[in-house]
Amino acid sequence: MKSAPGSVSGIRAVAAAIFALCRLHGLALSATLTVTTTHDAGPGSLRQAILDANGASGPHSIVFAIAGAGVQTIAPASPLPVITTAGVTIDGYTQAGANPNTDPSADNAVIRIELDGNAVAGSPGPSTLAGRPTIRGLILHRFPAGASVPGPRPAGTRACLGPPPAGQRAPGH
Repeated sequence: MKSAPGSVSGIRAVAAAIFALCRLHGLALSATLTVTTTHDAGPGSLRQAILDANGASGPHSIVFAIAGAGVQTIAPASPLPVITTAGVTIDGYTQAGANPNTDPSADNAVIRIELDGNAVAGSPGPSTLAGRPTIRGLILHRFPAGASVPGPRPAGTRACLGPPPAGQRAPGH
């Protein structure tokens, strides 16, 4: 029995066909990749989210939903993968309790995701070879080689390079 034009099953069939054609031809399919753990690797890790973003054309959003209160520290044991897909956004402000700055004359941002590069001395923090990703709402510290993200930073974004969130002085930025 055929589906009536405009029926729910007909619309689903058309949507499934379009999705299949896009995948077949490598067209951009955006995805939201959620980091749910501070572990260095495996399901729900930042490393896995970057690998998944690199595995398909973008744009992709990497968001955070790590259980627990306060600042969540991710300490990579080896350099993070280079971002090779254009249109990637890594948004630390999606973590519970985080908020971007709303005060034009001061800094009232609340950042809850910290990347600690102590174990990967000499390696850069998040790096890219494709386009310009948006990296915001993160604290990056102890990455002696910095972060390798070419070009100007988009207006309204913020990633802190410097001391850990508790205010202690970090040995390297």
